[in-house]
Parts: sequence; structure tokens; C-alpha cells
Amino acid sequence: MVSAPIASKSAFSVTETSSWISNETNIVAKNAIGQNNIITKIKEASQQLYEYERSYIQMPDDDLRQVLTTKIEEKKKIINESKVKLERLKRRAEAQARLRAKKQKKLEEESIVEQYDKPGRPPAAISHPDL
Repeated sequence: MVSAPIASKSAFSVTETSSWISNETNIVAKNAIGQNNIITKIKEASQQLYEYERSYIQMPDDDLRQVLTTKIEEKKKIINESKVKLERLKRRAEAQARLRAKKQKKLEEESIVEQYDKPGRPPAAISHPDL
């Protein structure tokens, strides 16, 4: 038997998730396919979460409520995992942008073109751990 409605205890309300997504979409570049796919996945999962929560409130049968509870928990897990992946992709993109800027600066100031991952050259992440 389920004690309290999940909708009132939801970690993500639709407005919170949609405002978080709108803030995140302003930052995402158009050519960041992976980030855009994850944002789409979050939007779909939050919409389904909202529908499950509404159904849960109106559901009189306890067995169906339990099924909806598991689906709600699954959608919350998907949203959390997708947010973590999105943050990871953003950090990676920022590190690449810093590396490109550093290479461009060296090219402009010293006319040095550095190529990494060639024989005798370590990867950029090892050479510049401060990125």
C-alpha cells in the first residue's frame, strides 16, 4: 500500500525541469549534437514524468499506483543521469575550447603550431594538466 502521493514529493516539478532546460539550452552550441540529444531526452522524460504523476494522483487502484511509482522513479533516474552526462559534456567542450584558444594564442604570438598525439609528443591533457 502506498502511503502518500508521489506528485507532491517529486524531486523535479515540470516547471523546475523546464526552466532548468531552458537555461541549459541557452548555453548549448548548435553543433553540439550530443548535448542537444541529451536535452531532448531530458525534455521527453520530464514530460512523461509529469504525465505519470498526474495519473498517480487520479489512480484509485493501489496496484496500478505501485506500477506508476516505479515508472516515476525510473524517469527521475533518467533525468538525473542525463543531467550528469550533460554537465560532463559541457566540461569537456569547455576544456577543448580553452585548448584551442591556447593553441591560437601560441600561433599568433610565437608562430608555433603544436601537434599532439604524434610520435614523440604526449597528449595535450598530459602536457597541460591545468586545462
